[in-house]
Amino acid sequence: KVWKTLYMGTQIAFNGTPPTRYVLLINETGIDMTVDEYSKERDGKLIEKFPSIKLMPGAMRLVKHLKAHNIPIAVATSSLRDSFEIKATNLR
Repeated sequence: KVWKTLYMGTQIAFNGTPPTRYVLLINETGIDMTVDEYSKERDGKLIEKFPSIKLMPGAMRLVKHLKAHNIPIAVATSSLRDSFEIKATNLR
């Protein structure tokens, strides 16, 4: 429903908060949804996809290498904790 081509300036503007991004997306694409409708549809689709997310290429190799050499590591993400927990379920 939503995936139309956007101008580069619009893509850059998506760095704002979710409600701001959603308003911009709705206005730029002309989709017939409210911010709340879009947010619920988007969140539902992401939750469906999160458990099957794969690691980035080389990520596991890097983690294993660091562990083998006793180099401390930490996980950093811009995801909310709930989203991260769902994404990480199949990576443990």
